[in-house]
Amino acid sequence: MSLLTSALMAVAAAAPSDGIQVHEWGVVLYQHEDSVLVSGCSGGPWLDFRDAVAEAPVIYINGSDFSGSLQVTSPGRMISVCPAPDESLTVGSALSGGSSVIWTGLSGTSAQPGAAASAERSGSEVLCFQWALPQWRLPGSLTLSRRADSWCDKFLYYEVDLSGHSFPMPLPLSQQPWPSDVPGSEEVAAGQVLVFHRADDGDVTMDILRPGEQPGFAEEAMPSLQSYDPEQAFDVLLAWTAPNLSMDEARALWSTWEPYILYGDWRGSGLVVFPIPQSLLERISTLDLEVEGDIPVSYGRFFLGMVEMH
Repeated sequence: MSLLTSALMAVAAAAPSDGIQVHEWGVVLYQHEDSVLVSGCSGGPWLDFRDAVAEAPVIYINGSDFSGSLQVTSPGRMISVCPAPDESLTVGSALSGGSSVIWTGLSGTSAQPGAAASAERSGSEVLCFQWALPQWRLPGSLTLSRRADSWCDKFLYYEVDLSGHSFPMPLPLSQQPWPSDVPGSEEVAAGQVLVFHRADDGDVTMDILRPGEQPGFAEEAMPSLQSYDPEQAFDVLLAWTAPNLSMDEARALWSTWEPYILYGDWRGSGLVVFPIPQSLLERISTLDLEVEGDIPVSYGRFFLGMVEMH
């Protein structure tokens, strides 16, 4: 175990556990047309800022037992909601595409008989990630159940289609100013970003870049590549997620998306993985947990961004 991992574990262990902590992780995949210019050199732009989708936002609730309701609201179109919400609402006009879902009658407990058996049936609406569900059921999170039916599991789930909402690309890799017509484009991902390259034989190499550096496309600025090191990559992820996710939550995120990085169907010359700035998360969605009683509620959220380089 690396020194960074050990230090972050110590910080997590020392974190206060009073009240309720709502944690969420997900991935924003940037979409683009084949005709769009995607460049890693200083001339830019990386891609057009038209379409993005937030995949696998997974919500955990930790801390004190509670009863209440949770509402998730997004400017985009919410899909693949699990379990099926008690209420689904349109937010704004039909053209804006905003949506909201509410789970009511929720209870969270540290232990509940029969929870494991119920959990095996509860994820049927989670598309594409059935294989990952056991990794999402963390032992430290509260077991969630709903009065209206027999649903019971360790997490809540949804996806958001952000197409048409000009979700910004916050990469700090270009030397040029961001386009002025992109709302929120002044926001950039802080610290390091990871760039993965996959050879024809399947071998994966990795760059760790910092703001202002360029991935190796210009011949005069080729960085040295290193073989993919899962421990080193996870250490970078932990530095991004602290203090918003626990160690187990970060590991669930990485174990879900590492196969996509190594074996997924991305086609570019590289895949850039970076943290979405906290200031942009409300443009994906907002969470509102209302609980009975005087119990403080806090939120920790983290999203990865992923985009192909051509």
